[in-house]
Amino acid sequence: MNFDSWLLLLLTLRANNATIRVRYWRTLKTKGCVALRDGVYLLPANTQTESALRELAHEIMEGGGVVHLLRAQHFDAEQEIELRSMFNRSEEFAEFVRSLPKFKETLFSKTPREISSLLRRLQKKLDDIIYIDFFPNEASTKAIATWKDFVLFAKNVIYSSES
Repeated sequence: MNFDSWLLLLLTLRANNATIRVRYWRTLKTKGCVALRDGVYLLPANTQTESALRELAHEIMEGGGVVHLLRAQHFDAEQEIELRSMFNRSEEFAEFVRSLPKFKETLFSKTPREISSLLRRLQKKLDDIIYIDFFPNEASTKAIATWKDFVLFAKNVIYSSES
């Protein structure tokens, strides 16, 4: 994806309600936002991210918070590189890949139904990372390839247990 601008969400919550703060923080995290400082969040601008932040901004305002959603551009290539680096999901992908051998060891002791359930859970975990991977790189390519190999192995385990 090519991003030429950024979205800044500036928010102030009315009350010191920790539950509300945590709920919004989690929502921002699942949308892939990066915290620049307390109450200032950044996302690459596209139709999807803008829609998601507009919806969240509306929710926060309805709850009594103050929200400003701004579009910004980087000044130069150096700043663009710096901003993009904040969205590097390589570690999340690496962690996912590192978890697969542990699950692979358990497949032979699971029923086909349990393996299918595990595959769905792991697929969702990978999909969640891909959803916030605005700047795919080698780490995402490796994770997806490793995942495909894992799925093939798991399906072979299911097949061999049913024979």
